[in-house]
Amino acid sequence: MGFKIDRITRILESSGFHAGIGIPVLIERSLISVSRDQVWMHNLLQIMGKEIVRCESPEEPGRRSRLWTYEDVCLAMTENTGKEKIEAIFLGMPGIKEAQWNMKAFSKMSRLRLLKIDNVQFLEGPEDLSNKLRFLEWNSYPSKSLPAGLQVDVLVELHMANSSLEQLWYGCKSAVNLKVINLSNSLNLSKTPDLTGILNLERLILEGCTSLSKVHPSLGRHKKLEYVNLVNCKSFRILPSNLEMESLKFFTLDGCSKLEKFPDIVGNMNCLMELCLDGTGIAELSSSIHHLIGLEVLSMNNCKNLESIPSSIGCLKSLKKLDLSNCSELKIYQEFGKVESLEEFDVSGTSKDNHQHPFFF
Repeated sequence: MGFKIDRITRILESSGFHAGIGIPVLIERSLISVSRDQVWMHNLLQIMGKEIVRCESPEEPGRRSRLWTYEDVCLAMTENTGKEKIEAIFLGMPGIKEAQWNMKAFSKMSRLRLLKIDNVQFLEGPEDLSNKLRFLEWNSYPSKSLPAGLQVDVLVELHMANSSLEQLWYGCKSAVNLKVINLSNSLNLSKTPDLTGILNLERLILEGCTSLSKVHPSLGRHKKLEYVNLVNCKSFRILPSNLEMESLKFFTLDGCSKLEKFPDIVGNMNCLMELCLDGTGIAELSSSIHHLIGLEVLSMNNCKNLESIPSSIGCLKSLKKLDLSNCSELKIYQEFGKVESLEEFDVSGTSKDNHQHPFFF
């Protein structure tokens, strides 16, 4: 199974390797290939690499640098020796597997940099994790938060989908290298972290976090976020009152049916290309939307409370798609200038008077 090239690049660079130089060399030597942004390695090369690692300690997996089989990880977690040499655990089971590991073993893995656990269920989470972690992916993480003492200043990617998290961590942490946070379908999540110390975050994925009612105010003024996904956060009600997110490209809130107000745009948000608000409870948009001069897609399909749209939408000279379908209360009264860039619009399921509005022609 391949990994996305941008993910591999981030992992390698966070570990001190020059991915921009090394990856093309590996491709040239036919050691890896890249197809549809996925990096692939021939099975024989993988087998050879795994055998080299196994030979580090044939009888004691806990003394190897990398582990990837369920049996070896179980042995490493129960052995009284070793663990200090483990740098990576990549464990993905084809089906759900229940495990009873000694979670205290993680406290001895001081060199652990990469940790991926998928389809393994536990009754409790670890009390401690390595402060050297660069990549953490733990689906169905069982605890209410990450270990209190965990330092995340070198962490680059954090993926904890389907977790039992109620909040990621307590207080404000410095995580200047963190680029991705994915907590999707964490049904108990009620708080998002203070992003003040996560200066370089690029992707925030909270899709399906059905207990989440609001985000930390720091989201609204984050300078590096490019992608924010809050799809189907059914309890979500409140966004920061103002948005000034100069790097944001994609913002999707589809299915946030309790969200009734979209914030004012108060700063440079020229990068925003797609704003998806399908199925929200929004009744009107602020006239400040005209600041989104790079917006190409505005989708508000099935917004049953939407009564009007501001005339300032006519100032969106990059707009290519406008979807207002099934907004049964929508009436377009204002006079708009024609948007030359508009290629696709949909007002089906609204008043017939809207279909003839000159804004669309």
